[in-house]
Amino acid sequence: MKTEAKKHEKFSSFCILVGQQSHQISSRLTAIASGFKVIAINPLAEEEALSQGISFLSEFFVFSVAGGIIIVEFARSEMKSAQKAEQTKQAEAEFRQYLEDRFSKLDQKLETMAKRIETIEQKQNSEQEKQKEVKCVIISAIYQHFMLLFCQRLRQEREQKPPAAAQAFNPQKESWITWLWRSDH
Repeated sequence: MKTEAKKHEKFSSFCILVGQQSHQISSRLTAIASGFKVIAINPLAEEEALSQGISFLSEFFVFSVAGGIIIVEFARSEMKSAQKAEQTKQAEAEFRQYLEDRFSKLDQKLETMAKRIETIEQKQNSEQEKQKEVKCVIISAIYQHFMLLFCQRLRQEREQKPPAAAQAFNPQKESWITWLWRSDH
C-alpha cells in the first residue's frame, strides 16, 4: 500500500493527514492519561506520517470488514431465530387449533351421549311408573279379592250358627275378627 500511496499524490497527502491526526490524538490521550498538561505536540516527518496513516487506514479497513461481517452474521442469526420463533409460534397455533377442534368434537359426542342417556332414563322412568301402576292395580285387586272372600266366610259362619247371647271373646272358639263382626255384643 505504501508504494501505491507514493504513486498517487492525493492518496499520499490523505494518508499523511490521517497519520498526523492519529499521532496528535494518540499523543494527547497518552499525555492526559499520564497526568500531564498538553501544550503542543510536534508533527511527524512526512515518511513517518505516511507510514502511520497507511497503517491506520489498513487497520481501519480490516476492522471495518471484520465489523461488517460480524454485523451481517448477527443479522442473519437474528433472521434465523426470528424465522424459527415464527415457525414455533405457527406450530403452537396449529396444535392449539387441533386441540380446540378435538375438544369441540368431544363436546359434541358428550352432548349426544347425554341426550341418549336422558331418553333412556325417561323410558326407564316411564316403564317404572307403568310397573308401579300395574303393581298397585294387582295389589288392590288381590286386596279386594281377599276382602270379598273374608266377607263371604263371615256370612257363612253367621248363617251356620245361630246368634248366641252376648258372649265375651273366646280365642279357642272363634277368631277375633269373627268376634268383631258378630252383632250380638
